[in-house]
Amino acid sequence: LQVPEDPKIASCASEHMFCKECINPIFLAGESCPCCRGEFEEIRSVPQALKSTLERINWSCKYKENGCGFVGPAEAVKKHQPQCPEILLTCPVPNCNKTMKRDKLTAHLTDDNEEQQ
Repeated sequence: LQVPEDPKIASCASEHMFCKECINPIFLAGESCPCCRGEFEEIRSVPQALKSTLERINWSCKYKENGCGFVGPAEAVKKHQPQCPEILLTCPVPNCNKTMKRDKLTAHLTDDNEEQQ
């Protein structure tokens, strides 16, 4: 699971929780709850006590599947993720389009520049 961004609760029978950006399009389209397929009439804010609990839970970096082992509370994970060395980036050199982990990009750019000289 990833750190929920602006968590919201659907008014389905099970009151499932989603990130606002994930549930809003579903709600606006009049679709059912993605978890239980139950109907819901509204999305509500998560109670403060639950928000506080979510902030204290240790979460994995969203790039865990790429090999990142970072785990920490929500704020630490949010701070880590934009700079995660395991994030996949596309080479900025025109016509290259190679995708690689952040920590390999510098070497790739240096190697390509040396080959062109």
